[in-house]
Parts: sequence; C-alpha cells; structure tokens
Amino acid sequence: MNDTPPDTVVVKILRSRVTSLGSQRAAAVALGISQSYLSDLLRGTRKAGPKILSILGLVRASRIVKVKEVIQ
Repeated sequence: MNDTPPDTVVVKILRSRVTSLGSQRAAAVALGISQSYLSDLLRGTRKAGPKILSILGLVRASRIVKVKEVIQ
C-alpha cells in the first residue's frame, strides 16, 4: 500500500514537468495554468484542484482504513 500523501505525488509530477520544459513559466503554459498557481502547488501552499488533477490524469480519492477491531 502506498502511503504517499496525494499532493506529494502531484508535486513530483509537476517538478518533473518543470525540469523537462526548462522553467515554471513554460510548464505553466503547457499545462494551461498560471505560473503563480504552479508555484503555489510546488511550494505546497495550495492543494491541487480538479482541473490540474484532470490535466495530469489524476483524481482525488478517499480510502477507508481499518483503525481498530470491531467488538462483536
């Protein structure tokens, strides 16, 4: 099971895009988002919204985790 926080995955993908395209500005243009929003995502000051998640081919999902045994 992968316990990596979802936004950490987003940041890794975005950093890869910035590196491959050479700058935040180029990555923001290619992704169709503002450079300031990209910067906020990379710094962790904003969470990824549905638009950028969709652009990256991701969705935010919840999961159910067992925290204790049920007494019957």
